[in-house]
Amino acid sequence: MASGTPSLLLQTLRTRYGLSQAQLAEYLSVSRAQVSMAEQGKRTLTAAAWAKLQPLTDLLSSPTPSPAAVTTNLDSASREALQHRLRECSRQAAQLRQELAQLRAQAAQHQAVVLELLPLLSPQTLATEATTDQAWLKARETEATEELKRSDPAAQILLELRIEALEYEAGQAALRLARATDLPM
Repeated sequence: MASGTPSLLLQTLRTRYGLSQAQLAEYLSVSRAQVSMAEQGKRTLTAAAWAKLQPLTDLLSSPTPSPAAVTTNLDSASREALQHRLRECSRQAAQLRQELAQLRAQAAQHQAVVLELLPLLSPQTLATEATTDQAWLKARETEATEELKRSDPAAQILLELRIEALEYEAGQAALRLARATDLPM
């Protein structure tokens, strides 16, 4: 058996293999309470339970491989799934870049209406007192104001964040594909 107290040994085993007390108890054919009490040092496990744990405790003396050191092996289905996600993220990011460009162009147009067109035409329209011209101008003002709210800087930033997240995910998928090795068929 590996060195260390039995309670620490049980905790270490559970941590290394990601087991709950219930899962370890099920394997050992004991109750979860027995595993809990053994981990607390209040009770000892039977010799039969320790015999079942022996192969696992022998492995504890070997170092745990770091996640970065583990080579990821991909079968063709896994590789295809990653490649599909990479393509999908890239496609969605490109589509959102187009939407962002359109949003910025529309914002610039509507800003020009508010800052240039309305100030220029309002005095003329008021002077002529033509109600159709005033109605047209009011409609342009309402439309421009609503569109500016829809395409405000926050909306643009949120779209940029979505693009960045998709590009990051695509980059990570490409990196994982590059690092992965193929499993033999």
